[in-house]
Amino acid sequence: MNSLLQQVHMLHFQLDSIGWGVGVNIKETVVGFDNSIIIGELDNYGYPTVENPHLFSPDRECCSEQEIQNWEEAKKKWNEIHKIVII
Repeated sequence: MNSLLQQVHMLHFQLDSIGWGVGVNIKETVVGFDNSIIIGELDNYGYPTVENPHLFSPDRECCSEQEIQNWEEAKKKWNEIHKIVII
């Protein structure tokens, strides 16, 4: 995927993240040559500040069903674009 197309996809994720509600943002630390291992630590609580929906966890006590669904869909889109396979 070329970088312009990746930038367009990232913009879509930034706009989509508005509908994820509030929750925990996770600071990403990538380990491994192929970036296959992600270790996370709590970064902050609030609205999403990350592009990768896997690095956000909505607060299910505060978020609507629609916000949770938007976040779940964003994770699926992210996996498709980045060719991530969940085993």
